[in-house]
Amino acid sequence: MNKNFAVRGGSGDIIEPNVAARPQDNLYLAINSEWIKNTKIPEDRSRMASFDGIDVDVEKHLMQDFADFASGKKEVPNVPNLGEAVKLYKLACDFDKRNREGAEPIKDDLAILAGIKDFSDYNLNAPDLATFTMLPFSLSVEPDMKNTKVNALYFAGPGTFLPDTTTYQTPDAPKLLDTLQKQSVKLLTMAGIAQAQAEKYAADAIKFDAKLAKIVKSTEEWADYPATYNPMKIEDFEAKFDQFKIAYYLKEAIGEEPERIIVEEPRYLDHINEIINEENFAEIKGWMIVTFINAAADTLSQDFREAAFPFSQALYGQPKLSSGEKQAYHIANSAFSEVVGVYYGQTYFGEDAKKDVEDMIHRMLDVYKERLQNNDWLSAQTKKRAIV
Repeated sequence: MNKNFAVRGGSGDIIEPNVAARPQDNLYLAINSEWIKNTKIPEDRSRMASFDGIDVDVEKHLMQDFADFASGKKEVPNVPNLGEAVKLYKLACDFDKRNREGAEPIKDDLAILAGIKDFSDYNLNAPDLATFTMLPFSLSVEPDMKNTKVNALYFAGPGTFLPDTTTYQTPDAPKLLDTLQKQSVKLLTMAGIAQAQAEKYAADAIKFDAKLAKIVKSTEEWADYPATYNPMKIEDFEAKFDQFKIAYYLKEAIGEEPERIIVEEPRYLDHINEIINEENFAEIKGWMIVTFINAAADTLSQDFREAAFPFSQALYGQPKLSSGEKQAYHIANSAFSEVVGVYYGQTYFGEDAKKDVEDMIHRMLDVYKERLQNNDWLSAQTKKRAIV
């Protein structure tokens, strides 16, 4: 239990503390009430904890630095690619341009999605669609969990509109989904889609999301990390698909068919033909379009940012949308996180602190090594691999 933690309720109100609460009656309030009572949550955040406080401080320093770099008040240090991060920041900060362009930057992609005629057309264009929107499955290339010297292809289902499959069983679910549906219609009409068509896309998206929520893993299931490692021969994987041309997709999207694939969600793969089929085409199309417009809206004009806020606000209780300047910083920091991290480390952390942390890490590793070597119930081979 985190003693230093305060969170807003769904309405945006901070959960009321009760310093007199007994641990046996309410452990959360007994431990956290004093912190909740004395902690102020910024209006553009939904929570505040110890590490959030650190993040707010880091954010404050880096936002000022980026503003100074962009204005020329400070020279951009010689950190590889930091100049590119500043360029992105300046681009994101140009709200005159963003507001002037409106939906223009996404219209070509939206037209491609809207122009998909049928399931055959979807099969043919899926590799290109995956470059700018989600598909009803996820493929990624990551280090093999059991041999990190090589990369492997991973397969999983997509995310759902609500944070977790269990959220769909709560009384708030219908209201949250209705908020998203109305928000999506507004965003699509702002982007030039006719009202009736926008309403159909949004309704179809909600229907398809409901089907996904019955099959994809819950957050609790994802926590069972070993259960996500299910290697499969590529021919056996491809044989699972009836209507979607997965072999064609793999060759077009990644340029080859690997010998094997690691399936993270076996249940989803077993039900794949109930999800991706010709009968569901309209719902798949609506789901892709709704997913696309909601993801893109926050990077467009201020009007789009505000129109895309109600669903997030309903989910997390954040009272206000963050400022454009703060969003610009987060866009740059997200795209160049390692670069910005190097700059922050060099500027605010320092070599002495780095040496202290490295020394601490080496001492911790030595303790682990000693404990493993002296362990009396692991095999010699397991000890050796654990030490490596």
